[in-house]
Amino acid sequence: LDLVGLRGTGMAELVFEDAHVPAENLILAPGRMKDLFTLMASDRIAGNPPIALGIAQAAFTAAVQHVRDRSQFGKPLIDNQGLQWKLADMATDIETARALIYNAAVRTDLNGSVPVYETSMAKIVANEMAVRVTNQAIQLGGSFGLSNEYPFERHFRDARGLSIGYGTTEIHRNSIARDIVSGAYSC
Repeated sequence: LDLVGLRGTGMAELVFEDAHVPAENLILAPGRMKDLFTLMASDRIAGNPPIALGIAQAAFTAAVQHVRDRSQFGKPLIDNQGLQWKLADMATDIETARALIYNAAVRTDLNGSVPVYETSMAKIVANEMAVRVTNQAIQLGGSFGLSNEYPFERHFRDARGLSIGYGTTEIHRNSIARDIVSGAYSC
């Protein structure tokens, strides 16, 4: 597929016409989609959120390098307090997501499974953080941020695509809410 982002994934359309799956080959009985989410929890923490974290880290690194290398009005951009605050916010966002991802990964490794709300929280925070960080990296890149000769716009496109893959962030909010309502989660 000709995607806006995540072009390296090799996504393709898959069409089944008149396909019949014998009962013995079903992974789950019809109507048991919720159980599939539980089975996918450990896969979700090992896939999408760490990719979002890596994209954000790469965008942050490129943005820091850019503001170190560029000068405006005879002064390095990195000396601008407003830009430093943007970098501080980006770093804080990255470390917050990293902590949630690592926590869910450790708990998955120790227990063999982890509650769906933990992986859903990690995915939401990591995906939305990656979009914010890559968006700020574009801003810090100035006109270079919009050029496809620099990595900024690619990072943003890839981060945005991750918010859809492995279940949209809205679907993950539904999973968290379901666990709150059922009592499986409390603060």
